Amino acid sequence: MKSIAKKIGLYLIGVITLIILIYIGFILINGGFTKNFSLNILDNYNNETLFFAHRGIGNYYPENSIESFRMADSLGFEAIELDISITMDKQIIVFHDEDTERLLGIKSKIGKLNSKELAKQNYIFQNKVSSSKVIKLEELFREFGNRFIYYLDFKIEDYEIIKKVVDLVKKYNINHKTIFASADFLLISRIENNFPEINTALEGFNSGKEFFYYLIPADFKPDYYSSFLKNTDESHISWLRKQNLLNRRIVYGVDSSNYQTAEKLGIKNLIIDFDSNYINYFKNLK
Repeated sequence: MKSIAKKIGLYLIGVITLIILIYIGFILINGGFTKNFSLNILDNYNNETLFFAHRGIGNYYPENSIESFRMADSLGFEAIELDISITMDKQIIVFHDEDTERLLGIKSKIGKLNSKELAKQNYIFQNKVSSSKVIKLEELFREFGNRFIYYLDFKIEDYEIIKKVVDLVKKYNINHKTIFASADFLLISRIENNFPEINTALEGFNSGKEFFYYLIPADFKPDYYSSFLKNTDESHISWLRKQNLLNRRIVYGVDSSNYQTAEKLGIKNLIIDFDSNYINYFKNLK
């Protein structure tokens, strides 16, 4: 019995050693562990802190509507966050929820509606039917061009749609102004590897997940790392500084009650929920 146990033990050691060697080989083939980052598109902006308008100005207009982004532009925002989804007929739209009841007042899934059906629906805003419609991503790019940095939060995992968004970004020559964001590490890695010219952000990179950074091969490492502000602490900030990643850190879940906390931590890229308490701040920027 001892002989059999010994053989099993040696076999397991051999398998583990082989897996480690394959992993090391994979790392070396894909650029090692250290990534040589390209130009940081969030650097050198007019303001020390770069504010992204979260789904536009969603306290004044329906979130992700063209009106909400127009207000962000009028207030002087240099960046916006928006959500990417698709209709049943594969039209790329700006919409957050998988379900449509909260935003459109109908019981359906956004992916179950075709673009013609969706065009008949208006956003519900402050419990009333508004005049705002769900917009296509290309409408947004066509109107604003390179006036914004666009943080695209993908609510889908369809890689063919991802490629279509890449084509759109290139069509409007805004790849230097766009970040593709998702909590799906495999999706982000695939984009990073296949389209190195596209900026990527891995969402959900919370305090305590720093070890994960070291496991990612250089060619698959995202350009930016994001999470809720509440999931970021001093030890995480210290680690970011040591890795020279603090200027590539983005936080969301930020509003007028806590944005100064983010600034005190040294985080300069904030996705904020705009409210009237910011009005004077943005007036001073213009």
